[in-house]
Amino acid sequence: MLRTFDLKYCLIYLDENRRLFIMSTIVLAVSALVCATAFRLLGEEVQKG
Repeated sequence: MLRTFDLKYCLIYLDENRRLFIMSTIVLAVSALVCATAFRLLGEEVQKG
C-alpha cells in the first residue's frame, strides 16, 4: 500500500518537474529568439545610418 502510493507520488513529482523543465526551456528559447531578432534589427539600423 505504502509502496504504490510512494511510486505514484514519485511519478506525479517527476511529471511536474518535466512540465516545469519544458516550460523554462520554451521561455528560454523564446527570449533567445527575441534577443536575436532585436540584435538583427539593431544591426540593420546601424548599417543604414
